[in-house]
Formats: sequence, C-alpha cells, structure tokens
Amino acid sequence: SAKTTIKPKVVNPTNTSIKTKATIQNKIDIRKINVGVKSVRPIRDDGIIIETQR
Repeated sequence: SAKTTIKPKVVNPTNTSIKTKATIQNKIDIRKINVGVKSVRPIRDDGIIIETQR
C-alpha cells in the first residue's frame, strides 16, 4: 500500500504543481509558468492544453 500512495506523487509531480499554481494565479499567470517550463505543457482545470513557444 505504501508504494501505491507514493506512485501518484511520483507520476506527475510537475503537472500537479503547475495545476495548483495555475488555479491560485487565476489561470492568468499560467503564461509565466509555461515560459519557465518550456518542456512541460501546463493543463488548465478545463482540460485545455496550453501551447506557447515550443
């Protein structure tokens, strides 16, 4: 059971952090987050994948 609990956290730690930040920042600061993480495409709560300067 311990592994099961750790798994989800290790699967997408970045996505979770970006999602939380995006929600707190009112989805407006998501652009800054995307610029900081060019390799990762932040996903909004709406399920829309934001693409900017690949």
